[in-house]
Amino acid sequence: MKVLRKNLWTLFLLFVLASTFMFAAVLWQRADSIYQSYDERQSNLVVLVNNALHSLFVSQGMLLDLLGQQLLQDGSLIDRVHSVPILDAMLSVSDGIVLFALSKPDGTMIAVSSNLLQIAGLPNLQDGEATGDSFRYALETDKLVLGRTYFQPTLKEWIIPVRKRITDHNGKVVGVMSAGLRLGKASHFFNQDIHSGIHHNVMLLRDRDYYLQYLSSDWMDQNIAFNRPVAASLLHQVLRDSGLTLEQAKSSASPVQYLNVVNRRQARTRGFALYNPEYELWVLSEIEQGFLHKQWLAIGIFYLPILLVIQFLAFLSFYHIHRTEIARHKELMFQATHDQLTRLPNRYYLAEQLQGWFAGQQRFAMLFVDMDNFKGVNDGFGHECGDRVLQEITARLQQVVSRQDLLARLGGDEFVVLTRNADTDSLLALARRLISIAERDFQVGHFSFSLGVSVGAACYPEHGTDFNSLMQAADIAMYEAKKHRNSVRIFVPAMQHDYLSKIQIEQRLRNAMNNHELYMMYQPKVDINGTLKGVEALVRWENAELGFVPPDQFIAVAEAAGLMPELGQFILHTVLQDMVQLQQTLQVEFPVAINISVKQILREHFVRDVLHSIDAAGMARNQVILEITENVFIDDMDLVVDLLRALHVAGVSLSMDDFGTGYSSLSALRRLPVDELKIDKSFIDNILSEEDARKMVQSIITIGRNYGMSLVAEGVETAEQAALLHAYGCECFQGYHFARPMRLADLQAFIQAAAVAG
Repeated sequence: MKVLRKNLWTLFLLFVLASTFMFAAVLWQRADSIYQSYDERQSNLVVLVNNALHSLFVSQGMLLDLLGQQLLQDGSLIDRVHSVPILDAMLSVSDGIVLFALSKPDGTMIAVSSNLLQIAGLPNLQDGEATGDSFRYALETDKLVLGRTYFQPTLKEWIIPVRKRITDHNGKVVGVMSAGLRLGKASHFFNQDIHSGIHHNVMLLRDRDYYLQYLSSDWMDQNIAFNRPVAASLLHQVLRDSGLTLEQAKSSASPVQYLNVVNRRQARTRGFALYNPEYELWVLSEIEQGFLHKQWLAIGIFYLPILLVIQFLAFLSFYHIHRTEIARHKELMFQATHDQLTRLPNRYYLAEQLQGWFAGQQRFAMLFVDMDNFKGVNDGFGHECGDRVLQEITARLQQVVSRQDLLARLGGDEFVVLTRNADTDSLLALARRLISIAERDFQVGHFSFSLGVSVGAACYPEHGTDFNSLMQAADIAMYEAKKHRNSVRIFVPAMQHDYLSKIQIEQRLRNAMNNHELYMMYQPKVDINGTLKGVEALVRWENAELGFVPPDQFIAVAEAAGLMPELGQFILHTVLQDMVQLQQTLQVEFPVAINISVKQILREHFVRDVLHSIDAAGMARNQVILEITENVFIDDMDLVVDLLRALHVAGVSLSMDDFGTGYSSLSALRRLPVDELKIDKSFIDNILSEEDARKMVQSIITIGRNYGMSLVAEGVETAEQAALLHAYGCECFQGYHFARPMRLADLQAFIQAAAVAG
């Protein structure tokens, strides 16, 4: 059946091609026939006009020569101008001539037809701007010379001046005989019937200066046509198209064809030109190609609907058989290449489309869009609610992404946008629009969610030349953006190094606890006199391959990789055992501070597990301080506050670490059961040199006192810092000035030494 359908469509295609080819062949033949017909007409017309003009000018030349000889032999001429009856008599029998005049070689008129005497101040023909050129040329040649066509106001007609020199029996020029030929009546060729419409034009062009002598069409202002020369480019076009030299074109016995010349109507034409060497005139006939196109286009328009109807009926027959299979195939393809929930293209479709983008060799960008805090929606409100949020975020992203871009869903809460706008400004602008529209609250039933997205961007080809490398670069940039939430980052190679480094750290960290690579160090907290007030537990990691790995590197990796609960449990268990052992050995009690991650707090049964560990180790609950940072409130502040209150009620103290550097506000601090505020080292470093740092420290101390909290200054490295902090009211200090972090045995020695010194 598939083979049959394939053959049917092949047959249909052959039918369409054959019928279309036949239609095109007929149109081509008709177009060629039309062109040949009009070419033949124009060529014949040019020859006919040239022959008629030649006859006209020969007769006019003979007439002027006879009149001039007779007038000069008459002997009645005087120096002043006067009318001569014979000239009036000639006007009466020649309707095509409007005037006669005989001039002396200096241009002064001496004999004229009577109608010229009506014109005041007859000009000197040799000195006139419009007449001087042709008059002087007539003195030099025995040919009939044509002057510039001009308008005669009294007759309201256009006149072509013709001039013929008159010589005596010795060949001396004794005068110039002139006549005015009426364009409309001198010859039946000089009328507007000579052209077949506004699309056609016949012209006479004077060769020596490119002035028009005659223009058959009346659409144009003839003052403009006759009073300025035609561009020389017209003749250049004739020569270029014919392949002839100027002399060859002038000597050609047959008309020379030219094409694609822009005429005075700004239309392309198809024309013929023939040169008359006797009178130095070009006879030109040109017709607009658009008119010729319309001729065969009209034929095409008549037959095209018939062709289309036949082809359409054939198509309906084939389509009726094939449409069911096409629809089913499209649905299957859509299901295979699109996400069922959002109806967006899926990863498979994205990979397929990317091959075409790569093949185009044009720069483009990939935006990796990941929703923030979406896991909490699924975990807290169910997957049905999460699905509705995904449908809503899809609709929002589609509002931002243009039709030229591609939006796809990879799975879960991850989306990808491909865009041709790969310059940095456009890329950042698009990402910020995505972030902005995702920041709006999501309303699902009675629930409202504030989520947002993080966006990572990578560009082809600098960040990747295949699907996996480009996707990895965008993914890395997205995780960099997630550190800041609701932000965008464009991939840079340094991120790749950090990414690989984190992968390496994650791989080694998974075995670090089993290999006993993690260990605890303790930094004392003392008063201004150095008296021990407590210790802070600090985890350290020494790997055989990586060496010493700073905690600010591997703690972040542990949180991102989901290792923090296990690592946190190891830290809590180890610290409690160490402190119970040390305090029993020294017979002293002091609080120990343990850092807690938000990933630990949000783990199920967190409060129960912490209290159980403290009790099982035999440590007093009031001797345990859990240190938190302000970013624990980013994910779900209400839930975190409830858990911390439960711990506080159970007797465990809470300390706010790095206060003033994160996201918390005074209103949030008011809700928290915090017992201790720790002033961040960044403020302490500049307390002696910067007024702003001193004011910030004073403000934190004031806040702590107002809320009844104890205060600890971190990173105190000089006696001057300690003294100033003490003056501000800070009672407890932690830093290298008093003691560095130390192993358990060193802590024991430190406490014993302090006891002896006390």
